[in-house]
Amino acid sequence: MRVKIGDYDQLYCPRCGEMNLHQDIVSVFNRNEEDSETGLKAIVSRSGVNIKTDQRGNPSSRRDGMIIHFWCEHCPGHILRLSIYQHKGTTYVDWMKPEIKEEDKP
Repeated sequence: MRVKIGDYDQLYCPRCGEMNLHQDIVSVFNRNEEDSETGLKAIVSRSGVNIKTDQRGNPSSRRDGMIIHFWCEHCPGHILRLSIYQHKGTTYVDWMKPEIKEEDKP
């Protein structure tokens, strides 16, 4: 699903189309080198920062990436994940499946 950008670069909920999204967890992936299975993964949440070395959950199959978890005021109980990642010199921004994978949890 493509990210819908508004007049002032607001993000709209891909489920209901409203713009009342709240950031929650942020996961940042930085590989040691291209195609590496290791690197740094920092997961920032209200409970703190969790640092890991594996790249499970990285939205990029080869390079670095980031996932921002949101919740929408109009879609209670649903977690939305926006991914920003690089592949072959191009940066992509896209909504991921709404469920949180175990490796994305802090």
